[in-house]
Amino acid sequence: MRLTIPIPPHGFGHKLNEMIRWLDEHMGKENYAWLPAQIRGAEATHLYVPDTASAQAFEERWGVVASIQMEAVMRFQ
Repeated sequence: MRLTIPIPPHGFGHKLNEMIRWLDEHMGKENYAWLPAQIRGAEATHLYVPDTASAQAFEERWGVVASIQMEAVMRFQ
């Protein structure tokens, strides 16, 4: 699942570290990824998580309104 999360005007600040800590604890470091969003005219980031439940848990915990999309993700090892 891909969440497109708008970046606040002054950035996430210290909240970003808290979000990462929460993701590590609830999903495991190997089960999510942050990537920049390529959206013209908007500041946003993509958060990739394993499933809808994870996406909804993140939204509920952090009070973010994100666009959630299913995406095929290939894993290389």
